[in-house]
Amino acid sequence: FESNPSLVDGVESSMLPPSLDISVANEETIPQFIEVLKKNSKISEIQLGSKWGNLLANAIYSLRIWFFVFIFISFILISFVVGSTMRLLIYSRRQEIMVMRLVGAREGFVRIPFIVGGMFQGLFGALVALSVLKVSSDVFFRIILNSKLEIFQLSDLSFLPGSLVFLILLIGVIVGGVGSFFAINKFIDV
Repeated sequence: FESNPSLVDGVESSMLPPSLDISVANEETIPQFIEVLKKNSKISEIQLGSKWGNLLANAIYSLRIWFFVFIFISFILISFVVGSTMRLLIYSRRQEIMVMRLVGAREGFVRIPFIVGGMFQGLFGALVALSVLKVSSDVFFRIILNSKLEIFQLSDLSFLPGSLVFLILLIGVIVGGVGSFFAINKFIDV
């Protein structure tokens, strides 16, 4: 509390129990050291930082698993949406496709415009998602930086790095292309 003494204004030393923070050089000796401390009758409670560290590590691990499950489900759902959009597009252009077949258009000449269209849809979806995320993060960062909490004043808050933005856009293009590819294979018989 040295950096912000106003946090403890009005708190007297008699209100808080005496405590010690102990660090050890070798973590392997912690169990033996705790046994020695437990034998001392003046010590009423021993708290280990590893308990909280393990809880935090487990929570982060669980969040990572749920994140990847969410990403996988999102990938499948987006592919279905793009596939359905492509199916509607193919249905609306069925007469054009039939004319192209009658004049002898190759398979790629019929399919590639649909795949490219799906890729553009994926890119557009990723741009919309990034735009919403950018606006939301700007509002959130403004609220955080205007807060009175000291921990947030010290942190450097910024939007996603450029490489991650590029990766998100690339994933949007890939998902759009994959969804349209499967829709075309299913609904176009060339």
